Amino acid sequence: IRGIPPFFNYVRAISGLAHFGEEKLKDLQKMIRLAVECRNCYTHGTDSANSRDANFADYAVVRFLTGLLEFIYAASELLECGWDTSTSALDSWHPIGGFVTHYDFNLAVTSGQQ
Repeated sequence: IRGIPPFFNYVRAISGLAHFGEEKLKDLQKMIRLAVECRNCYTHGTDSANSRDANFADYAVVRFLTGLLEFIYAASELLECGWDTSTSALDSWHPIGGFVTHYDFNLAVTSGQQ
């Protein structure tokens, strides 16, 4: 949606992802905020590079936050098109299921706990 900050677009998109479960995607809104800050840092050169909550110079953090934005976009688009998640969405071999499977580990790395 034009004119709306990216954070609000992503928050709107996650409303359809509830079936993945909040327990599997802890602190999702906080991670979205960080992902948008990271995107802005690399796209616009904003001061978010010195975020208190994540190290945007760490490749693992940037990879996870970029993957988060891709996950939200892809999963919400597929669900909107009628995707039946019962066969693959939570399998670790599936790109979306793999993201959910490894979310906790990547959350810990991004938060500096790993």
